[in-house]
Amino acid sequence: MKRKNIPMSFAEFEIMERPFGWKVEYWDGQARLSPREVGITTRIDLSPRPLQQNHALMPVHPSYTEQMIAGYFEVFVDSVELCGYSEAQVQVSAQKCIGHYFSGKKGEALPASVIALEPNSQKLAGLALFILNREQKPHLELLYVRPQFQRRGMATAMVTWGMNDLIESNFQELFSTYHICNEESSLWHHKFGFQDIYDPYYIRLKSSWLNQEIWRKEKLELVEGLNALMMERDEWQSQLDPEDRY
Repeated sequence: MKRKNIPMSFAEFEIMERPFGWKVEYWDGQARLSPREVGITTRIDLSPRPLQQNHALMPVHPSYTEQMIAGYFEVFVDSVELCGYSEAQVQVSAQKCIGHYFSGKKGEALPASVIALEPNSQKLAGLALFILNREQKPHLELLYVRPQFQRRGMATAMVTWGMNDLIESNFQELFSTYHICNEESSLWHHKFGFQDIYDPYYIRLKSSWLNQEIWRKEKLELVEGLNALMMERDEWQSQLDPEDRY
């Protein structure tokens, strides 16, 4: 994905609606938007779930390393997570991510990790990697489904497989992280049952964005929804320590 450059005057820039999570700047007669490098941590309590038998699943095996790297490249080459990366840089990121999983550089690889296979072959269609992070808690380190197999419940099936395996290993919770600008990932996490854990930086970012949107609506004399935005802003700011509010 390339950063967004939108020609406009500075007056237009001041009152433009700004997508949450994006860094918005102005120079040379253009609004320049790029996704912030911010991850939202989520958590879910582990409990057994029925596994739909619509997908062929198997434990992760090193023999699939090249397919895991190729699938990563296919999914993330045009993503907000790697916005501005060249194809060569995405390839390096893919190799590092999968290599670090097998080497344990980011945490111990857990047997809950799972591969989903294409219906009519033994080729990789999706991947879910679980690790034990530095706090010795299970973390969903990587989850993807190749584009042609998305929206078939494959991600849900893989994470359900992993959850049930983690329960057998006596873990009680699972953590995951999604990119602040990845709306599909956010929706999937929440639908699955993950709950966001907001740090002070995120809360300040949200409050600042709401302040900007309130100012924009007042500037344009758009009163509809204004009170709701103010209430939301105040609710977020109430979660900060008094010295952190602005």
